[in-house]
Amino acid sequence: MQFQAQEPFNKRGRSPAGQCYDQARKLMEDGAFQQAADLFHKSAVEFPHFKTYELMGECYMRLKRFAEAIPLLAAAATLNRGVRAPSLLAEAWLSLGRHAEALEAADMTLSRDPKNKAALRVREVAAAMAQRAT
Repeated sequence: MQFQAQEPFNKRGRSPAGQCYDQARKLMEDGAFQQAADLFHKSAVEFPHFKTYELMGECYMRLKRFAEAIPLLAAAATLNRGVRAPSLLAEAWLSLGRHAEALEAADMTLSRDPKNKAALRVREVAAAMAQRAT
């Protein structure tokens, strides 16, 4: 029996949440980060997934809305053992001047990938900044 899409699924069998996710990825590629974040949010409400949280967090980072990115990236880092979300989380904390939190997120990243360049850079910068503060 051949698959036949039924509303609200599209011809490829993608759910509405999947369709929102796909549209958000395209918008992100085009640099429309606010619109992409809005669609990622809509997708996450219907189908929570670590990658949706990670990409929504990245959109907020690109919009320089670091405080809004943190809970999304923390959720993504908790839900998946990959290195991208905790690496972005470390950068977000560093951007807010929260050196202890940046170091913690960088250490989480490095526990998953000891050679992660972004986390090594965050660790170096955060440690230097924390040392200057004392």
